[in-house]
Amino acid sequence: MATQQTLEEKIGQIETKVSQVEDILQKSGIGILANLKVTNLLASNMGSLMGLVGSLAPLMNADNLKALTALLPVLQTLSQIPPDKVQGFIHALQQELATTVTPDKLKSPPQVSVMGMVRQLNTPEMKETLGMTLMILQAVSRAAKRTF
Repeated sequence: MATQQTLEEKIGQIETKVSQVEDILQKSGIGILANLKVTNLLASNMGSLMGLVGSLAPLMNADNLKALTALLPVLQTLSQIPPDKVQGFIHALQQELATTVTPDKLKSPPQVSVMGMVRQLNTPEMKETLGMTLMILQAVSRAAKRTF
């Protein structure tokens, strides 16, 4: 009987500790990682993440942590974009920049007149780019108006 009671007490203590750890993790905001679906990514990149955390440690003061916490909803919104699409976009952007923005082209960029720019703005590709840019700028403007 004494052994059974001791075992039950130990299980109760373990449950209490687990509950305390869960509370601490929830209060720290780390629970949002589950919502962001990044746990596999975190596990596979833990070494790099630890190095990053070490580098960021001097920046971890109360004000910076408040600012980072405020960014969590933005990250949550961005997490709705499928990871393969984000990776595909980043890869495609790297390829486009590597072929479009070369050191030689940066040394002597093309000279474009105002009329040439207006003609380029009328292409379907630039119209779509302008639409995306304006959509982002409108969101920034609305957020700034609500904030300041």
